[in-house]
Amino acid sequence: MNALANLNQAMDYIEENLECDIDYQKMAQIACCSEYYFRRMFSFLSNISLGEYIRSRRLSLAASILVETDEKIVDIAVRLGYESPDAFSKAFQVMYGIPPAQARKSKLQLQEFRPMSFKLSIEGGFRKGERKMPEIIKTYRQEVGALRFIGKKYGDEDRIDGGFGPYWGKFFENGWFGELEKLVTDPAKTCEDGAAYTGLMRWKEGEPFQYWIGMFMPPGTAVPEGYGYVDLPAGELGICWVQGPESEVYMQEEKCASKLYAEGMKVVADEQGASWFFERYVCPRFTEADEDGNIILDIVHYVK
Repeated sequence: MNALANLNQAMDYIEENLECDIDYQKMAQIACCSEYYFRRMFSFLSNISLGEYIRSRRLSLAASILVETDEKIVDIAVRLGYESPDAFSKAFQVMYGIPPAQARKSKLQLQEFRPMSFKLSIEGGFRKGERKMPEIIKTYRQEVGALRFIGKKYGDEDRIDGGFGPYWGKFFENGWFGELEKLVTDPAKTCEDGAAYTGLMRWKEGEPFQYWIGMFMPPGTAVPEGYGYVDLPAGELGICWVQGPESEVYMQEEKCASKLYAEGMKVVADEQGASWFFERYVCPRFTEADEDGNIILDIVHYVK
């Protein structure tokens, strides 16, 4: 129950700081996890991104101040961290459908976006066909040589509904994976499972989170226009196979890191202190579900 209590303490921190700068690292420390994991856990549990939640709570507070006080709109904007009254008015209108001045004048009772808290509710075990929690069914080491990852980079500011799923859709719609596959004669020979499409992540405390979509290539592979790259040194990978319904197998990075540690593999950072890990979509174990509707997603960390 400590994890649940820590999460709700982080939610209390948000409420206490709606009129201040919110320190995301401090919030994650209160929740006893990394900022990256806190963001993903929050969006998974609430079905809304952390940034969108905080914006909605601040605008809800602004709405109550508007109708209950005579405080100037410009002062409310500054109070809630907006750079200008115009930016505040635009955000307010997106949420409520009317500008703040009109809301005050008409004395409308605007719908409150209430603060969230999390509770644990457990009933009977699942029946056949009902939701199953994902499980790690296999762990192993994999040695790799130096690799170049080629793809496109995204950050927290690019999240849509808390994640990066729509950008994967763009890769397929625009044929970007096809362009990457043309860069080498046989992608499968780059490394074991080298033909897999991959979501590569970089996390370091105090630095922007990176999420890359693309593929691993041999070192020195030419980078096409419109793509970026990351060069990664030779090393060992710790692989976890996470099995479950496709909707449930994501956000298992820290669980997999703990499993690898229990198996004698220690997750390591690079020379700059950044952690690199990735989701690997290997056919057919990811693309072909078993009779119970389960697929397998590879979650991979660099280890020693």
